[in-house]
Amino acid sequence: MVWIRGILIEKMLRPRLLNLGFIVILFRRLNIKEGMLLW
Repeated sequence: MVWIRGILIEKMLRPRLLNLGFIVILFRRLNIKEGMLLW
């Protein structure tokens, strides 16, 4: 039963990590356009 929990955690965490990476990429592109205000 422990491995089932691990799979569920991976399924929940992986999309969040992908979304975070996507947001970071978009954020950096926006900041480059805005003139590097935050980076």
